[in-house]
Amino acid sequence: MKSAYIFLAAAMIGALVTSCAKPAPVLLGTKMSKTIPAVDFSLTDQKGATYRLSAAKGKVVVLSFIYTHCDDICPFVTLKVKDARDLLGPLADKVEFVAVTTDPERDTPKVNAAYSRDAGLYDSWHFVTGSVAEVKKVWTDFGIGVHKVEESAPAKSEGSEKGMADMDDDASKGLAQPDIAHGKSIGDKFGGGYEVTHTAPFWFIDPAGNLRAVMNADTAPRDIVANVKALIGGG
Repeated sequence: MKSAYIFLAAAMIGALVTSCAKPAPVLLGTKMSKTIPAVDFSLTDQKGATYRLSAAKGKVVVLSFIYTHCDDICPFVTLKVKDARDLLGPLADKVEFVAVTTDPERDTPKVNAAYSRDAGLYDSWHFVTGSVAEVKKVWTDFGIGVHKVEESAPAKSEGSEKGMADMDDDASKGLAQPDIAHGKSIGDKFGGGYEVTHTAPFWFIDPAGNLRAVMNADTAPRDIVANVKALIGGG
């Protein structure tokens, strides 16, 4: 009888452990099929401070790629970050939003600071830059294709309006009309000069520093929030 009780107690403990185990987080977008640590980098943010990705361990990181002179999808990507952060409320303290420039030649900390203030994100994210070599390595490590179009764009009075009129509608998915208007105003204000074509994903990094999922630029802020909450709760 004693052995039976031991067996029963062990079975009950096993069932309890199983029932208390955290379920795997349900993530949207393309999920990583295996554990892939995010490659560390150290760049300079809009406040002139050194930002190191590895210092964010313990938090979820949402990593994006933009440049300030973009008058296409980048302003919308930026405002999706702002909306997602606002939607998170107090949970935003458990997240770091990081944007890496795709145009380090023009995106100095001073320029990134002005852009961040205009977007309402100056104190709410890290918009990082560095030398061309430093930033190129980050692009390579995160699979970001970048191509600088050497030809100069038309004068801002002509080119800016056309650029915003031709903006990809998918990039504004999930944004309210005031945000869309704000995005266009950011593009009008900062856009111009040569163009940089680039991929613009949202990478999601869990609190342990592992890549977990990636979404396209057309994702909605609420979906960014869903992934963040999944990683906070089950990462």
